Amino acid sequence: MWNQSVQRGEGSLAKLRDLLDERGSKRVFLVTGTRSYQETGLGERVERFLQGLTVERFSGFPVNPKLESALDGAARLQAFDPDIVVAIGGGSVLDTAKLCRSLPPDHRRATAILGGRGSVGASPVPMIAVPTTAGSGSEATHFAVVYSGGRKYSLAAPQMLPESVILDPDLTRTADRYLTIVTAWDALAQAIESFWSRGATEESRAYATNALTACVTVIPRLYVHRDDEARREMMYAAHDAGRAINISKTTAAHAMSYAFTTHWGVAHGHAVALTLGEFFRFHAELLHDSGDRDLAPAFGKTMERLARIFGVSEVSSAAERLCELLQSSGIPLDPRDLGIPDRETLVAATREVNTERLHNHPVSLNQEDLETILNRIWSRQQ
Repeated sequence: MWNQSVQRGEGSLAKLRDLLDERGSKRVFLVTGTRSYQETGLGERVERFLQGLTVERFSGFPVNPKLESALDGAARLQAFDPDIVVAIGGGSVLDTAKLCRSLPPDHRRATAILGGRGSVGASPVPMIAVPTTAGSGSEATHFAVVYSGGRKYSLAAPQMLPESVILDPDLTRTADRYLTIVTAWDALAQAIESFWSRGATEESRAYATNALTACVTVIPRLYVHRDDEARREMMYAAHDAGRAINISKTTAAHAMSYAFTTHWGVAHGHAVALTLGEFFRFHAELLHDSGDRDLAPAFGKTMERLARIFGVSEVSSAAERLCELLQSSGIPLDPRDLGIPDRETLVAATREVNTERLHNHPVSLNQEDLETILNRIWSRQQ
């Protein structure tokens, strides 16, 4: 079900033409960012591998995919009739490419699919995904995020998983410090959430363990050096985190993040990090007093396994290590520094939580719990 070819290593972008030739591709629908693709020199490198092919280029869409942009791309893809889609960029680019090849151009039909009243076509155009950031894991998942009417949707279908992936750490060199760190936070959160998710399996936890073990050692190095070795390890960790959530899906920290992105423009990985540490602390407290809550099977053992990955024996100590890891970046985690005006506005964000992800959380959560988490991030001192 999840078969996917993966090319990895410095310089592996050069294998793009081989992948195209192996498929006999002649007509390429190329999805990229705009400024990052042109100004970093990436575009010039990619174009060499597309010589002699007929290429339709799609770019200029916003970060955090909007349905209107995706439908524009879907219409252009349908009119061009490619034999392959190539997506090169960060998570938003990869998600947009997935949406373009999976949604019909018609707005009514597309919204029906997003609302669960329709399904993705059986055989979308094949896709090669080439991530240029280390964090989203979109190249390894069968779902894509899209915003419509102020709401966030997650479209999922097995056939949305890209058939081929190129993991070239060289492509992350042009990312600035902020982007490097917050995308790494996204991978860190995916690994943790996948590990404790109700949807976790031993396979997904194996991927999550690999990703998290790397994250806790590599992320502090990214804060300071962003050297080639750290970038390489982070890209591979992010891919493993993507493989993990492809099976388990994410939980409450991801569910809570979308309001921060929608209303205040907080980058996705940054938005997830705002609540991740507090959810870990919340779990540590529940180990001592869970009351009559519905807990995932073996919840305590799962949290203890997570603590060991952080190199400690107590879950509460692991929670503190996670919070210290996030706070030591120098990137603000105080809601006031992110344009959120007051506590009441922050708490109102709980009304927009993705309930599917809450059901996947290992602990049953109610409105009071969510408000507790948000009150804590408002009150904490960096």
